[in-house]
Amino acid sequence: MKKSLLVLSLGLSLGLISCSSEVTETVNTETQNSVISIENPRIRTPLGQNPNTGGYMIIKNTGSETDTLLSVSCDCAESVEIHEMKHEGGMMKMQPVMNGLTIAPGEEIALAPGGLHLMIMAIKPQMRTDNEVELKLEFAKAKTVIVEAELTDKP
Repeated sequence: MKKSLLVLSLGLSLGLISCSSEVTETVNTETQNSVISIENPRIRTPLGQNPNTGGYMIIKNTGSETDTLLSVSCDCAESVEIHEMKHEGGMMKMQPVMNGLTIAPGEEIALAPGGLHLMIMAIKPQMRTDNEVELKLEFAKAKTVIVEAELTDKP
């Protein structure tokens, strides 16, 4: 009886752990004094026939110098831009971020729905069937950081 309760308890514990864990990919790159890490890169699965979608992640600069995300690209779309949502005149407006995204030492920036995000435009057909998409992030100091972004229905 005690053995079966122990096995049941262990099974339930493992089940709860597996249900509550979130897969997070962290990619680190270090170039001179710039240390950039990317966490939880993901792209929203395109809705219907919409040719555009959003990309999200957390970018951390654990180095001692400021770095700037200059551009993002992928083979899955015609273009990728860094965008931000702003509240202007009682309305939310989306616009490209000009001159890159500056990340100070010790700072982390979340690219998330409703704020800073990647706008992935004119997606190619294979993006609708892939599970992951390779994104190339170009930084001023860290140079090229390549991440595999998961396609997900969750923003």
